[in-house]
Amino acid sequence: SGVAALSLPLARAVTRYIGQKYGADPAHADDDRRAMRVALAEVRAAIGGREHLAGERFTYADVTVAASLQFVRPCPGLVRLGPATHAGWTDDAMAREHEDILSWRDRVVTRFHPYAARAGA
Repeated sequence: SGVAALSLPLARAVTRYIGQKYGADPAHADDDRRAMRVALAEVRAAIGGREHLAGERFTYADVTVAASLQFVRPCPGLVRLGPATHAGWTDDAMAREHEDILSWRDRVVTRFHPYAARAGA
């Protein structure tokens, strides 16, 4: 359809724009993945089996980390994604290594996000 024909060029343009805006460089992908692993190890330690990152209640820290994890693997029910988009946003290796953190994120989103809770995330 006409919308589908426009979507791919637009997605490519947006990806290039974001890459340029934030200085993403494919040559540094391995360094970026290492930095992500370090950050996720810190998140794992901060969670430490607790329900929330910062204290005993839901805070912006929970929101920020939950949102960031969308690019490891999208949270079911949070945003409707087609199969190709879902696959493009999923890093299978990173998701396998951090399944515990993703499960924490899914519980947080299901509990505190009204749309995800209704969708049965």
